[in-house]
Amino acid sequence: MKRGRNMLILLGVLIVCIIAYAVITSYNKKAEEKETMGDALFSVKAENIQTVSIGADTLIKKDGVWVSVNDENAPISGELVEGFLSELVALGYQRSLDSAEMDASVDMGFASGTMISFADNSGTQYTLELGSQNEFAGQSYLRMNGSDAVVYLVSAEASALFGKTLKDFVEQETLPELSDATSITVTNANGTFTWDNTGAKDDSGKHIWKRGGNTTVDTAQVETFLSQMTGIVWDEFVTYHATEHDLPTYGLDAPLATVTVEAPMDTVMLKIGAKYEDSYYVQPEGSSMVYRLGTLAENILAMNEYHFDGAIE
Repeated sequence: MKRGRNMLILLGVLIVCIIAYAVITSYNKKAEEKETMGDALFSVKAENIQTVSIGADTLIKKDGVWVSVNDENAPISGELVEGFLSELVALGYQRSLDSAEMDASVDMGFASGTMISFADNSGTQYTLELGSQNEFAGQSYLRMNGSDAVVYLVSAEASALFGKTLKDFVEQETLPELSDATSITVTNANGTFTWDNTGAKDDSGKHIWKRGGNTTVDTAQVETFLSQMTGIVWDEFVTYHATEHDLPTYGLDAPLATVTVEAPMDTVMLKIGAKYEDSYYVQPEGSSMVYRLGTLAENILAMNEYHFDGAIE
């Protein structure tokens, strides 16, 4: 019995140790999070924000849908706006300075800083101004509602939030699934080339593709290209309302290359225009949006009739 009682005591001590470890771990985790995020600037839930202004751009939630006050035709992504607001309300400060702690000779940069203002569903307005960076602390000055009574020091990374523009919230296009494509046609400085899916399959079950109607090409390379087209990631969004008058600006009135992929349910054409730095202006056919694209655009410009030739088994 004594042995059994000792076992119970040891078990009880073990349970207490486990509980203590869990409590300490939880406390340390919260302390680390607080150190990273800082103290909360305000207690506002992202879902309760109804309007937000960043610089000259204002977004408003109408019947649960975010729209641009400046341009109601702008295709705003609610998901991108909500993600931004979640980051904004999580913004914390590492230190606050009252008037007695401020050095009047220090220019905090509010005169040339950036501003975000928003209002929640109670009508309460908040205005945040981000000033310059404190060279010693490596943090940025921030004040709320134009008050100089208290100035906060926030992470220098906050500048990414304050640097947003309307373009950052636009719903960008994606290309449809093209794995069942029936043909690929590329026109560039090297000529015009077409590859066709014969409809037949090889011993491994892969579709057989040919160029010129009779030369079999490497299906794996074709599938890689189609995957790149379907999963295309634009390097940068440029504009959502390019008119015919704007196209020469991007070299899209006379593109350097086009690629057309035909599939049973969709036909996709991508136009590649003028080069800009290390990328090219591109535009899907039938779209008013213009993007910039790097590596894939360069590959399309360099394609020739042998592009998909490889080790054919």
